[in-house]
Order: sequence, then C-alpha cells, then structure tokens
Amino acid sequence: MSNRVNQYTRGDQVFNVSVDNAPVGIIETDMMGNCLYVNKMWCEMTGISEEKAIVNGWVKGIHPEDRKLVTRVWSDEIEMQQNFEIEFRFLSPKKKLTYVQCHGSSLVNDDGETIGLIATMTDISERIQLEKELLSKNHFLQQFRYIISHDLRSPIRNMIALTSFYNKDDVHDKNNLDIIDKVEQCGRKLEQLLKDLINVTEETQPIREVMKEIKFNHVLNSIKESLESIIITEHVKIFSDFSEATHVKFTNIHLHSIMLNLITNAIKYRSPEREPEIHLRSYIKGKFTYLEVADNGSGIDLRRHRDKMFGLFQRFHENADSKGLGLFIINSIAIENGGKITVESELGKGTTFTVSFKTK
Repeated sequence: MSNRVNQYTRGDQVFNVSVDNAPVGIIETDMMGNCLYVNKMWCEMTGISEEKAIVNGWVKGIHPEDRKLVTRVWSDEIEMQQNFEIEFRFLSPKKKLTYVQCHGSSLVNDDGETIGLIATMTDISERIQLEKELLSKNHFLQQFRYIISHDLRSPIRNMIALTSFYNKDDVHDKNNLDIIDKVEQCGRKLEQLLKDLINVTEETQPIREVMKEIKFNHVLNSIKESLESIIITEHVKIFSDFSEATHVKFTNIHLHSIMLNLITNAIKYRSPEREPEIHLRSYIKGKFTYLEVADNGSGIDLRRHRDKMFGLFQRFHENADSKGLGLFIINSIAIENGGKITVESELGKGTTFTVSFKTK
C-alpha cells in the first residue's frame, strides 16, 4: 500500500521513505474518499494499522463527533478541487485523543483530471491543551477581579457608613466606643478576606486545592457583620436554618462570594412595599448539599428572563449599581465544582436561589 506514493514520484525511493517516516500524518484517498495510503505517523495518531485504514477504515480513526464534518469537507474538496484546512480529533481504539490540523489538496494527473486527495495531519494536542489552560486561567482571573471589586466593596462601604454615626462633636459619646469597635471588626474581616484572596492566587489550581469544611453559619455571620450598616438602615431581617447541613466542603472565598452576592441582591432588589426578609437554609439530597436563599423582594419575570438568568452582563431590574456580573460569576463557580444554581421567582412576591454543592 505504501508503494502507492511511487505513482507520483516515479519510483523515487528516497522520497517514498521520507513520506513514510514524516513527522506528520499523511493520507491519500481516491475520488470516492477510499483510503489508498497512510504513513506511519498517521497510524500512530489513530491507533489504526495501514491494513485496517484501507478503503473506509480510515474514517474509524476520526472522533465520532467529528466524522460527519470531516467526511463532508473531504467530499466537498474533491468536488470543488480546492485546498482546505480543518481541525478535528482522532480517537484511537485505546481512547487516546489527538487533536490535529489537517491540510488537504487535490491530486491531479497529467491530463489535469482530479484523481484523488492527499492530506497532512499535524498533531496540535499540546497547543489545544495550552489554550484550554489559558482560557481556564483567564476565567479564574475574571472571577478573581469580580470578587475583589464586589466582595471588598461591601465591608468598605459598611466601614464608611459606620463612621457617619460617629459623634465628632462629642468624642466622649458612649456610642462612639461601640462604633469604633464595629469599625475594627470590619477591618479585621477585610484583612481576612485579603489574606484569603492572596492564598487563592498562590495556588496553581485555586478552586480545587483550597477546599475545606466550612460552616454555613460562620460565613453568614461574617457577611452580616460586613453588611451591618445597610441591614440596620434598611431594616433587613435575616433568618437561617442550617440544621440539616451545617457545613460544606468548598473554597472559603468562593462560598463567601456566592452567599454575599445572593444576600446583597436580595437587599438591593427589595420591595418598596414591605420590609425585606431573607431566609437561608441548607439540606442534603442525594450526592449534593444545597443552600437555599429566599427573599420577599420585587421578584423576576422568569417567563422573559429564565434562559438568560446566568448570562454575562444580564440585568433584570432598573438599577444603576447592577452590572450583570454577579449571577454569571457565582454560577460559573458552582458549575466548575460540579454543582449549579437554579432560580424560582414571581414578580412582586420574591425570589429563591438554590445552589448545589457536590459532595466530596
């Protein structure tokens, strides 16, 4: 079968050996797409021998999800006599996945008639892996940037709000000591948050490698302290029941971000007709731990917005502070760790978000 190449090189043995041992995969087919020749590298990539690749056997080396596309491009190229370039995957019988970049050209005889096609396959698996790692890191940086801009803002705003209650005219006011104490508490929480962020950046796989058992009530208490001023001024009532699932194995900084986002959203989109209430509860079902955050706010029209609830830059209320990032980020965090976020809502009555955490 390898002697087929000699038809175009008039018996040039040096060329024939070079093609057979080329560092790229090479395949030749006839006008019907039947394989006439493959070299050694093609066999290594696909895990299919030369004998088994003959006629239609070569198609079996292509990943099942890519076969239709590759055979269509192959057929179109032969018919239109145009060069083509395509990227697809090989899947060997031993399930080895190889990404390749394929360049194909028509084979023409001395009379100018197209008699087949020859193509080279370059292994680009390493490049694809690097691209995936880059995308993953870029996505993490997006999360990290959002956490910095959003999660740090809450305790800072709280500290600023607390200082407004400080009696500058009478430094001996008995309430001043309490305010200073609360500002100090906010400062310590802010310091801890910064430490957590630094620890995350030092991990090569930040989401997976800093997993630990975290108590829901500890995270909630921390958030309530950082939001104390707005909770007081807006008369927010927060109720919690973590008796069914007291803790979850997760990343502290990300659990804090998820819970903070859902609570601040509940406050931000509160109903003007009633004092805001937020109910949190946790439970275990099957292989997942669930966190439910329900409010009695303005609600969301899910008939219009359900399909884009967790999309990037999606906003569902007229609010100048809303950038459409929060739900996208926390949904991404949940999905990356094997969970998800669902929502139920009714306009004028409130919204319930449910976050699932995969049991480790």
